[in-house]
Amino acid sequence: MEIKRNTDSRNTAVNARSGFTLVEMVISILVLGFVLISVAGIFALFQKGSVQSGEYSLAQQNARIAVDFITGDLRQAGAQTDYYRGQRPIVHAGPYQIAFNADLDNGETIDGNPPLTALSTAVSPNSVPLSGAPIYTPAADYDSDAETVVFTLDSTHDGIIGGADRGDDPEETPLNRNLFVLKKAVYGYAVSGGNEMRENDLALLRGPNLSPTWTIPEPLFQYYYDHDDDPATNDRLWGDGNGNGRLDDAEILAVAAMPQNLLGTIRKVRITAISESEKYDSKYETNGGFLGVTMNSEVFVRNMSTSSSTIRGKVYHDADSDGVMDTGETGLPAVEVRLAGQNRSVFTDNFGAFYFALPAGAYSIQEVDPPGYSSTTANLVSLNLASGQA
Repeated sequence: MEIKRNTDSRNTAVNARSGFTLVEMVISILVLGFVLISVAGIFALFQKGSVQSGEYSLAQQNARIAVDFITGDLRQAGAQTDYYRGQRPIVHAGPYQIAFNADLDNGETIDGNPPLTALSTAVSPNSVPLSGAPIYTPAADYDSDAETVVFTLDSTHDGIIGGADRGDDPEETPLNRNLFVLKKAVYGYAVSGGNEMRENDLALLRGPNLSPTWTIPEPLFQYYYDHDDDPATNDRLWGDGNGNGRLDDAEILAVAAMPQNLLGTIRKVRITAISESEKYDSKYETNGGFLGVTMNSEVFVRNMSTSSSTIRGKVYHDADSDGVMDTGETGLPAVEVRLAGQNRSVFTDNFGAFYFALPAGAYSIQEVDPPGYSSTTANLVSLNLASGQA
């Protein structure tokens, strides 16, 4: 028996069901488009997050470098200074620059540079900076290996921090006008016979407000000082006019460098290193459009005298008995000098110098003649010592 199969109808049905209709193709393209858009959005989100992460890491690195360098060096303020002749640890205290005397090179050659000693007043220029408006000029030639160290945003070395210090360094891009290069400058007298300045660029930091922004940043340096020579009372924050223990926005904008007579009273320095991203992001519009990272540190000044004022002098061999210290007349070591009425005395050093750290007040200083000597000037001298006076 022969059985015939009719396959035409089946083939026609199969052919009718194979392929896509126009509607199905449109729907597929739309679905694929949505998928691609979603993937692209996720990719863009990850890319933006990666950029923000990189910007944050860079800002964090800048802030950390600044804090580490400043903190480490500032802790040595006053090291190996000639305190008998009045070489102070901190010699300038401004909101965006600080200068102090310290022997950081420890008499050693560093990176091929011979060690520096204290600036020589006999060599010109002899101020800090070497040109422009000085923030520090030594009062004498100090017998000291302590050079003068400055952390500053003043890249033009004119003693003033302003718009001229922005954009003059290759690191300062036009993208974020808030960022300044933090510089470390070391001033001192070199064996070559002149005063020198050696400088390093350290980090990009937020400086004073030069661009429109909603935020007013804390200054790089804040200073706590002994305002009453009483260790039982709290130190006062310089610039804190209302006494609330912090600098408000108006106080930040108004704060200036501390006067010379208060530098000897500084007990603590607060460091606030703020760095920011270089790329604008509307997410941080309240900060001018830039992500910010803040790091803080506090340094207690260890080599400061415990009192704000000082008395210093010299006992010398008056060879011609004229009551004046002439060239060639040398100091006398181990001579007792008393603080009359207070049962307190010191002895002169190898150069005949003596030193008292005292609060403000009235004092009488009495020199005790060593055996074989008599005085050509008065043995008892009375004086009134003002706060911060040397």
